[in-house]
Amino acid sequence: MATSTLPSNGRLLNIGTHSLAPYTHGPEPSSSQDPVVLFISGVASDALIWQAVLRLLGLSLQSYTYDRSGYHNSEPSPLAPSAENVALELSLLIEKAPIPNPLILVGHSWAGVLTHEYIALKGTDQIAGLVLVDANHETSPLVMDVNDPILWTVAAGVDPYSACGLEAEHKLTQEEWDTFRAAETTEKFKLIERKEDFENYRPSFETLRKKELSKKQPLIGDKPVYVIGGT
Repeated sequence: MATSTLPSNGRLLNIGTHSLAPYTHGPEPSSSQDPVVLFISGVASDALIWQAVLRLLGLSLQSYTYDRSGYHNSEPSPLAPSAENVALELSLLIEKAPIPNPLILVGHSWAGVLTHEYIALKGTDQIAGLVLVDANHETSPLVMDVNDPILWTVAAGVDPYSACGLEAEHKLTQEEWDTFRAAETTEKFKLIERKEDFENYRPSFETLRKKELSKKQPLIGDKPVYVIGGT
């Protein structure tokens, strides 16, 4: 059921080198001073993963999701999908949309690195707060080596969604779940997954560490930061 047909709340937005697909959810802000939520997906995933969360938000405020370069409805980028380049393309998306409102950035997994690269690039003036969901930290590979051959041996032949319970307990509709899973079988997805996950994921941590954002704490001043971790 993977499709390139944009839903009514989506569009293709040219950021100069190619087009990304942002999706708008919820009511129009009453002013440019009202904060909006921007969801950033983890490695090898697109905007579909946020659908159940968006239903919980309902009509409380406006929010945005988007497909990163090469995923779902977005076009491939001429740039390698490093965290720095992803942050650059996100900044161009915000500029071209345009989204002038204060941003509450919600990032899952690798988006912990992506949000910090965005801060390193653009500063914190537009940021109203952060929500980090099972988010990677710049020191994560120093704690656990994701390329450890033992991990890959144990995981061989295991469907991760079934193993962690998502196949049975996800909160997407069946149509959303089928679309999400079907997208992962496409050559387009496999190509960007390989570039992002196997070529650019691990180096992104060291690149971020060299920027020494940890020495600039509190990074976003007195603005709220929520850290959510699963078991």
